[in-house]
Amino acid sequence: MSQEIVLDSHKQNFCYYLRPKCYVIGAPTNNGGVVLDWAKQIFSPGEGTAQDFYQELSQSLTESPIGANGVLFLPFLNGERAPYWDATLTAQFTHLWVTTTRADMLRAIVEGVLLNIRLLTELVAVKEKTTASGGFF
Repeated sequence: MSQEIVLDSHKQNFCYYLRPKCYVIGAPTNNGGVVLDWAKQIFSPGEGTAQDFYQELSQSLTESPIGANGVLFLPFLNGERAPYWDATLTAQFTHLWVTTTRADMLRAIVEGVLLNIRLLTELVAVKEKTTASGGFF
């Protein structure tokens, strides 16, 4: 939130008017909830409801340590808007080993999205409170 319009042509952030002296500043991403929808289709196809998947996801996050045992996931299933502005970016896993588990991959997916969101908060120079919305939240 800002009391003034904040736009940066390099960062290409958005700034929505809410009321006089009240603007929402942010940066768009193409990959949040869509990544989790994709993960459900790939890792739990036809098995239960979305609610079942999210409960399982919560359990998986406890089964893999922070850092997903080194597995990284770049969540660019739809290219990416901020901060890259590159529609040709693709999603990818790196550092997979024979010991990599399903829980590691699910944690890497969540961490990849969260790290991308962290970049977005840095992009708009959030100093106080960050609020996130969309399918991921």
